[in-house]
Amino acid sequence: MKRAKQSKVCTIANSLVKQGYTRAAAMVKAWILVKLPQAVTKVNGVTYKQRQKALEHLERYRREDITITLKHEPGNEYDKNAVAVVATV
Repeated sequence: MKRAKQSKVCTIANSLVKQGYTRAAAMVKAWILVKLPQAVTKVNGVTYKQRQKALEHLERYRREDITITLKHEPGNEYDKNAVAVVATV
């Protein structure tokens, strides 16, 4: 198990370096990401437009290959406290 975590940390760190992180910062962030517990939650607004198809598309990928980012949307006309959930592979 320890070897699997180390491999996952290295994989994540390499990806972060490609995104512009320094090697040291990438390793620290990767270790944090691997050690953090998963958060499971529900999200409103997934039936709007073609979001169900986008979610189905994500099912093709492994969970560890998907990055979820939360982005505040102060200009949202329905809720000034809205948060966008952005998934990237």
